[in-house]
Amino acid sequence: MKLLLSLVFISFVPLLARAAAEPPPRLPGTDLNLQLAAPITTWDEAVPLGNGTMGVLLWGETNLLRLSLDRGDLWDERPSQRFTRVRDRFTWRSMQSLVASNHMDEFHHIFDSNYDYQGPPTKLPAGRVELTLDPGSTATTFELRLATAEGVARFASGGELRAFVNAADVAEPVALLQLKGVELRDVQLRPPEAVKQLGYPPPAPGAPRASTGSSKKPPTVPPTPS
Repeated sequence: MKLLLSLVFISFVPLLARAAAEPPPRLPGTDLNLQLAAPITTWDEAVPLGNGTMGVLLWGETNLLRLSLDRGDLWDERPSQRFTRVRDRFTWRSMQSLVASNHMDEFHHIFDSNYDYQGPPTKLPAGRVELTLDPGSTATTFELRLATAEGVARFASGGELRAFVNAADVAEPVALLQLKGVELRDVQLRPPEAVKQLGYPPPAPGAPRASTGSSKKPPTVPPTPS
């Protein structure tokens, strides 16, 4: 037993020495940061931030900055109206029977056409925070700092905004903002326009935990016509 323990210890020592000699993992250098010129006028060209639960897109122009908000678990899970009409026939047995009898028009009506719709189920956006700064502030560049997971907006005056989404506790994600050298004039929470097409009522503004917020109740699903 003593011989076995000695052999294990002797084999393990070189591994410890090698691990101690290896440098710690190197963070991405600044040359790898994403650099974007202002203005950024569409959300799909924004600086992306997030932690796997909550996502934030940083974009904007002149003295108006936008933070588009999203959550990975925010969905409208109602079935499509077309699917509810063929739900009873949407089975493996029906598929086999229609293929065997060469009734392909009915096959496509049941198993293909019900995906061609405008509506739920679908991903829901969470909204957008808009920051209005003093009129003399003009955004010049945006940057994604990989080493610190920060989004940065710089202004012609020398000021900047830094945005960070915490990764320590994704159960309660928090977005942090810091403004330097620029004056904040107004903050607005904009509800997403897309949810109106799904029949949702206007969101009800509120102030949970001393912060600005809103809530949306799903619309009532009309009965499926027989």
